[in-house]
Amino acid sequence: MHDTPHGVRLVLGDVRGKGMDAVAAVAVVVGAFREVAERADTIEQASEHMEQAVVRERDRRAVELEQQEGFVTAVFAEFTRDGRSVTIVNHGHPPPLLLEPGARPRLLEPGRSGGPLALSELVGPPRPGPPVPLRPGVTVLFYTDGMTEARDEDGVFYDPVERLDGRVFREPEDLLEFLSEDVARHSGGDAEDDMALLAVRSL
Repeated sequence: MHDTPHGVRLVLGDVRGKGMDAVAAVAVVVGAFREVAERADTIEQASEHMEQAVVRERDRRAVELEQQEGFVTAVFAEFTRDGRSVTIVNHGHPPPLLLEPGARPRLLEPGRSGGPLALSELVGPPRPGPPVPLRPGVTVLFYTDGMTEARDEDGVFYDPVERLDGRVFREPEDLLEFLSEDVARHSGGDAEDDMALLAVRSL
């Protein structure tokens, strides 16, 4: 997350794969985001720069698409400096969740979701939708599929929309604590994937 002249920009990614390929993918994505967060005029341009950085790393190591183990899904967001809107660019990542007091949680789908970083050539590049207005007190939840792919003993996936509907949290930390505990209860403490959560509240 970076506070830039264009607004607060953040990225949440998830590496599919293990070993050195995954480590290299993380290093490339983090480094590219730090480099471009302040320089890019739009969050879409920032995501394109990061896509190119991952492609260059893939090509440098001569890894074929079908052999690539450490590919990365990522969601990019840009909050305006007044915190009254957010723009989303999604590279094959679970869409953020908008939590607004008195309303049912809803997914923030972009104009078009692209493929994971360096794989957009297979499905086309992502495109942001229009900025999403944010009222004071609204929370945007970013997460990895370690949450949504957690299953109970009957194989039912965890559904954050249903689990959070009607709940009110005084602070973002309370939301994150609830989710961590609720996902553990749902899966019986036997989640198969790591889970990352990030909650941003509009003041």
